Amino acid sequence: MRRKHVYFGNDVTYHFYCWLTASGHLNAATMIDQAFERAIEEPAPFESQPLDTVQWKLADDLRGWFQEHCWPLSGAELLPGEYTPGEFGDVEEPREAILMALLGWAASQIQWHVVAEALLRDCGKWNPDQFAVAHSHDEEGDA
Repeated sequence: MRRKHVYFGNDVTYHFYCWLTASGHLNAATMIDQAFERAIEEPAPFESQPLDTVQWKLADDLRGWFQEHCWPLSGAELLPGEYTPGEFGDVEEPREAILMALLGWAASQIQWHVVAEALLRDCGKWNPDQFAVAHSHDEEGDA
């Protein structure tokens, strides 16, 4: 079923989102809660709305999750932090070479912030006005 509340931008982003939500591999609620905590503890270095900060932190978490859980599917050895979109290395004979290139290309097409927004919406956490009010009360209580 295609989601009507989010424009995914491309098929790879939509397919990744569908796979994440249907596979049961990701605990989105926990990841979202952690992103909210980090957004409050570590505000964005740029001026943004609090919910934008949550969305971008969640997008970073999703990218890290992909690297940790999906790269091994290619059979390729990849250490954390080694993947850079668009850099696939030399073409080699082993089957891992083509799988890494294809997975790398797909990962470079995923719009991580869009997947983050869709997950926030799915979990009922996408309400910019409500979050801004709650966040401002938190700041007043800290003073």
